[in-house]
Amino acid sequence: MVVLIDALDQFEATTRARFLNWLPRPWPANARLVATAVEGDASKALESRAGIEALELPALDLKDALRIAEGICARYHRTLEKEVLDALLAKQGADGPACGATLWLVLAVEELNLVDADDFARAKRDYRGTPAEQLRALMLDKVAGLPTDILGLYRPSFDGAEELFGHALTRAFLGCIAVSRGGWRESDFRSLLPQLSEEAWDELRFASLRRLFRGQVRQRGALGQWDFTHGQIAPPCGSDWRAKSHLKSSFIE
Repeated sequence: MVVLIDALDQFEATTRARFLNWLPRPWPANARLVATAVEGDASKALESRAGIEALELPALDLKDALRIAEGICARYHRTLEKEVLDALLAKQGADGPACGATLWLVLAVEELNLVDADDFARAKRDYRGTPAEQLRALMLDKVAGLPTDILGLYRPSFDGAEELFGHALTRAFLGCIAVSRGGWRESDFRSLLPQLSEEAWDELRFASLRRLFRGQVRQRGALGQWDFTHGQIAPPCGSDWRAKSHLKSSFIE
């Protein structure tokens, strides 16, 4: 029997989960455990067990990266043109192809799938040719402008959300999640956001803001708490967004 577990570090933030107290001792002789995790309490607890071998996951090759990109596009019922996909997979980061990092690839493809009416209007205004040629040129420019580091790739999502939903609401939404242990229920946001953003609660507006981050925010646990899909989304220090600790201090003040 093979037990395959992805992302041990994304279990609920309980002592039992963080230190793998649920994992049987000893492990059955007729079973094998394969688990992935970002380095932290869970990975260290697992490595301390007898018989565990820690291996670093290799970067994605171009074939796997292409399949992942196509799979994400399929969820949006879209297909990126081959020229656009080729340009995306050809982008080089500090350590080789940027698409070798799964998180970067997912964020980049999500960003390309968020084209909207404003983008179509811009393509018609700024590019020549048929509508298909205009859209292709726009998408190629979007690919060319994508940062090759993960934190840099988050920033356009934050800035784009601010343009659509305003500075106060966007920062209140992301800041609440950043300082939480495991996200917040929608009922929590209904109480918190009006106080932090000084805007009246609007359920449709909140749902639209949340959907804008659909590749980066998801529900966890039995209470359906909205939380970041990956810990690295906490607003980066490199822009005018404040890091998690600074956000926490701001809210306490």
